[in-house]
Amino acid sequence: MIISLDCETTGLDFHHGTKPFMVQICREDGEQFWWEWPVGPLTRQPIVSKKDVRTIQRLIEEADEVVLQNAKFDVEALATIGCFAKGGWPWKKTHDTLIAGHLLASNQPHNLA
Repeated sequence: MIISLDCETTGLDFHHGTKPFMVQICREDGEQFWWEWPVGPLTRQPIVSKKDVRTIQRLIEEADEVVLQNAKFDVEALATIGCFAKGGWPWKKTHDTLIAGHLLASNQPHNLA
């Protein structure tokens, strides 16, 4: 099974408190999953369910391939909520579309546009 994964975060700097407040996964059969957590307005910290983190981790572990846009960012985001803290990220089954974009057209922007 191939899945795609994306995280939405409270910022860009994971070393200073940025964490994901939403994670989306889509399987190749079209089934979609998403988890969205409330963010404290004063702390800007999401209140993340440990059950949700375990479910996300299980879906990643069960996948044969994982497709991401800018995988380094999403992997760092998931690490901040304890996803794959022990086992490490499965880089061998990871495909990053950012790299493909550089290979196909290195002189073009490499964002989601």
